[in-house]
Amino acid sequence: IVYVIFGVIQGISEFLPISSSGHLYIVSNILKFCSSDKLAFFVWLHFATLFAVLVFFYKEIVLILKKKAIVTNIIITTIVTSVMAIAIEKTIGIYFDNHHLIMYGFMATAVLLLLSKFRSGGVMSIDQYNIKEAVILGIVQGIAVIPGISRSGITITTLMRRGFNPTISFQLSFIAAIPVILAAFIYESSSIIHNAFSTIYVWGFISAFISGLAALKILNKVISRKHLYYFGYYCVFMIAVSLII
Repeated sequence: IVYVIFGVIQGISEFLPISSSGHLYIVSNILKFCSSDKLAFFVWLHFATLFAVLVFFYKEIVLILKKKAIVTNIIITTIVTSVMAIAIEKTIGIYFDNHHLIMYGFMATAVLLLLSKFRSGGVMSIDQYNIKEAVILGIVQGIAVIPGISRSGITITTLMRRGFNPTISFQLSFIAAIPVILAAFIYESSSIIHNAFSTIYVWGFISAFISGLAALKILNKVISRKHLYYFGYYCVFMIAVSLII
């Protein structure tokens, strides 16, 4: 049941702008989850949510694949994200389990989301996703490797502040994450494939996939109604929680 709980938490927090990594670390501490393959299992859960993205954004992905310039810029975003993520993990990775770092991560996410109340996006379309925007998105997506900082939260709010339409910001945020999630899965594949068909991994995958689809539908409605900042209040609550654990 613990693995199912983690699956649900991953599916919900990966897509809602509340930081999946921050929640997984906090719940791990609360449940005293210290499995030797914890990191591999968490990457496996990310792989499950990748499937949710592919299913939810199937039509948009097909259209983007027909646009060479957009695909090229997504590749640029992926490269920049990878460099940023590796650099951050090499420098402060040993502190990722520190509740103070997680607290600051939630704090940053809360500020970004609360500020979105005053900037609900512009009118820029996917065709205006050029090299400059690709690099910016890659940088902020790389920063999201820090626990407590929501990848969806920081990327969606950044794209909206750059002037992208809220719906496009929502779509681009998750579609641009596909190569990164896939790369992380491949990197950890040796330790994942061995357990991929075990009962606990299967249930974790299913729970993350289903809850992920539900979270995407919820977030889509929230963004369309310009209520993204609501999640900022929840992150304020998580700041307190990260201090207590």
